[in-house]
Amino acid sequence: MLWLVLLFLSLQVTTGWARQVSHALGVTVINGQPKRVVTLFQGATDTAVALGITPVGVVDSWIEKPMYRYLRGALGDVPHVGLETQPNLEAIALLKPDMIIASRFRHERVYTLLSQIAPTVAMEDVFEFKRTVQLMGQALDRETQVQGLLTAWQERVSVLRDRLRAHYGSQWPLRVSLIEFRDDHIRQYLARSFAGSVLSEVGLSGRKRRQIRSA
Repeated sequence: MLWLVLLFLSLQVTTGWARQVSHALGVTVINGQPKRVVTLFQGATDTAVALGITPVGVVDSWIEKPMYRYLRGALGDVPHVGLETQPNLEAIALLKPDMIIASRFRHERVYTLLSQIAPTVAMEDVFEFKRTVQLMGQALDRETQVQGLLTAWQERVSVLRDRLRAHYGSQWPLRVSLIEFRDDHIRQYLARSFAGSVLSEVGLSGRKRRQIRSA
């Protein structure tokens, strides 16, 4: 029986150091610094590239398929593993990742299967970009780079906010509505959306919801 114990222990030994990362769907043990990362939603893909990581697998973009133009230079040859809402588990497994970045909102039902392929960390929401950056930095052992990204972000936001305030003077702060027209519906982005959170940081505020009264 001793040889079975030794074999089991040998399979658990990996290079690097082990740490626990708490996320939306549990706690994941990660060894060392992941090198083969699969990203299963757009914010995770953006974050990986910003941190200097080229994923080994990504999902299709929502528009400008198969990948947004601004990412094609960095990710032109990276394999695609399906849709954000329906990732191809077989394709992911064939890539032999050592880390998968998912989201509770999109992937809760397949989280157990993803975790059998590789350590998987799930974000609570897909639009809270700062939380995504921070948690991915922790999971990928890139926390120093994350601090640099967030510091640069805050500096740019501060500069833009000061310029807007100086330009609009007494009209500041402005109230704005962010609306997207699609073929079959109209979307309004509120403060908790990605776009809304950016506008709020800059200092723009959303219009108050109007009460509709019956005649």
